[in-house]
Amino acid sequence: MNINKKIKSTIVLSYPKPKYIMNKISGRELLDSSGIIFYQIEKKIGKANFTKLVDKAVDETIQDQEEAGIDIITDGEQRRGHYIYYTLRHLTGFNFENMYEKPVKKIIKGKLQEAYKMLVPRVISSIKYNGPFLIENFKYIYTRTKKDIKIGFPGPSTVVDAVKNEFYKSDKELALNYAKAVKQEVIALRNAGCQIIQFDDPGLLRNPIRTQEWGIELLDKCFEGIEGITTIVHVCRSYSNKKLEKLGIVYKSDESYYPHLLDLLQKSKIDQISIEGKQENLNPAVLKHLGQKIVILGCLDVGSEKVETVEEIVNQGKAALEYIKPEQLILGPDCGLLQISRKAAKAKLSNLAKAAEILNKIL
Repeated sequence: MNINKKIKSTIVLSYPKPKYIMNKISGRELLDSSGIIFYQIEKKIGKANFTKLVDKAVDETIQDQEEAGIDIITDGEQRRGHYIYYTLRHLTGFNFENMYEKPVKKIIKGKLQEAYKMLVPRVISSIKYNGPFLIENFKYIYTRTKKDIKIGFPGPSTVVDAVKNEFYKSDKELALNYAKAVKQEVIALRNAGCQIIQFDDPGLLRNPIRTQEWGIELLDKCFEGIEGITTIVHVCRSYSNKKLEKLGIVYKSDESYYPHLLDLLQKSKIDQISIEGKQENLNPAVLKHLGQKIVILGCLDVGSEKVETVEEIVNQGKAALEYIKPEQLILGPDCGLLQISRKAAKAKLSNLAKAAEILNKIL
């Protein structure tokens, strides 16, 4: 990897899951089941066979990113049934046996309203750390690449939205205990050699009032006092949902809240902010609110099989550079690549990496 690159490329976290594991089940169906389908597959084919298939999927994900020329890689979350619940299943306090159908609420055009419903676990006791659960995953990637590696967690605000609180007196108390628990795994990862940690926290954009009151504060609690790591927060407007779009349901968080969120994140210790920039063509002037933070700018539509051209991505990068320095820009997708085909995902990433190369040459 060229360490002199000013502009780098990365994925968010997830990558398409292979058909030899999922059969005909789509990424959207997996999300809608809150990841339950993934664990049903494991139970059906047996743990040993399932592990071999998932290892193969991780190997292919790493290979695709390397062949595409991506600078900072992940395991594609191939071991995870769901980007939130994989972590929660490894902590105490959550009941996954009797799920609750919860409405997810967002402030859209100034009004808090229900956007959609999802099956969520219930919080029935104190949330506590139950020992390392990502270390072996990190070590597996480390033995297979010389690229920079990042590992992800759900952020506190997003966890609050993704559970039914039946134990704590307030959502803030729930979020604080989650942050304290997950911080111990962050420390374990740092000690194992992981240098890049990402928190997926789209909940920060759903409710700017909550974000201002405690969302940023408790995001920082997840890595407070931990040295030697680069921290990222990913805040997309929502995973793409074609079903809701066909019904005319507004489910994405309002993009007009990005400037306010970026202003609030100036108070955070977070190093990088990953935002959705491709879908609905986010105005690059938003980046004026970035301050000295680094942005992972979404340049790939993760809800479409259409492959963005190198020229499109270069032009989006150039527009961003009207407002920020080159060393503040990393190119990435809007969100995880789970819902598209592997062929489209790799082609999109290849063009993303090529665009980063071109931008670095013309600086």
